[in-house]
Amino acid sequence: MSIVGSQPCSRIYLTVLNSIFTGLLILRCSMGNKKYEWYSDSARSLFESVKGRMQSLQISLAHLDYGPAARGGQERLVSALLLNCNRDTFTRLVVSSPDCGFITPSNRRSTHSILRLVLTPEQLDNAFASIRVLHLRNLFPEWTSTAYHNLVDLRLMGSCKINESVLVTILKMSPCLRIFHLGIPINRWDHIPTMDSTVELIDLEILRVVGDGMSIPMFQEKVEHLLSLISPGKKALSLFLEYQTRWHLEVLRNPFPVKHTRAFIQRANVVELHAERYPLAIVLASWPITRHVVLHQCIIRNTITLSGDINHNSPFPQSPLEALYLSNCSIPWMVSGQAFSGPWKDFAWGTNHHGTIGRMPNGRVRRQNASLCVQLD
Repeated sequence: MSIVGSQPCSRIYLTVLNSIFTGLLILRCSMGNKKYEWYSDSARSLFESVKGRMQSLQISLAHLDYGPAARGGQERLVSALLLNCNRDTFTRLVVSSPDCGFITPSNRRSTHSILRLVLTPEQLDNAFASIRVLHLRNLFPEWTSTAYHNLVDLRLMGSCKINESVLVTILKMSPCLRIFHLGIPINRWDHIPTMDSTVELIDLEILRVVGDGMSIPMFQEKVEHLLSLISPGKKALSLFLEYQTRWHLEVLRNPFPVKHTRAFIQRANVVELHAERYPLAIVLASWPITRHVVLHQCIIRNTITLSGDINHNSPFPQSPLEALYLSNCSIPWMVSGQAFSGPWKDFAWGTNHHGTIGRMPNGRVRRQNASLCVQLD
């Protein structure tokens, strides 16, 4: 069920909706910058009737270029849905906003509050307490909220910053976390991790680190910092390192630290490594990746300088690698045959992450790599 907040709803239309949707609901609310004139008594009656069946709530906000009346309509809508929602049913919250800020109760006066709900702190905590899946972009419940407790899937994306101590506390509140995506910057890069700042996530299966709006050295610092904080269990883990900012090769000439990244992979059961637009492949020579490596748009040049603890002479791989997928990558030392040796179960140059062979960008490159492949077609 989708709700677009710029269109009026007639009473008869709402009555029909109320009679049709009788099971669990996934509500999607797209909130534009127009006044919520449709939020009438009949609309309020609909929300009162469906909120107990709400399993998932997805909220998408527009830019804050509207007046208090429209903003108040948005806040009343979300408040009505969350108030007295069924804690046995409501388990998933997805929120996105182009502006950074927080979801707060009405009595919280903060310059960082974007969505101020007509709820008390206790009512908001009660509504959030049953959430197990939390996907957030730029708009977050307050860091002390119960929304971050007992999660199995947490995704923090956007440009807002988070302090390391806050992040550690949040992760410790969800010891059974299976999926964690981090796209927001972490404050206090110079902090040295201690036993109290490391988090055991024994059920972790997917860890995704995204860098957007930062240089590649800053992103690698973020990767190093986060991986130093997490102690995964023995479950098979897929690690995604995605750099989504345009970068220049000149910034890669300083030493490239990988100490904590390598240590994480050595202590975790990493069965898949996915790297996007990230000069990582040259470092793989010293890492015991066990199954699959996927590299997409990774441009490697000889100008990259690594820290002194990297063994450039180590064979690649140290343990049997089942599949190596390269898509739109430029790795001269690999093309010359200096780094990769078989036997491979699957080696593909110019594939997507599903392993489907795409059009080769250059026939000469394909012929040069053919000698390195057990299976290419």
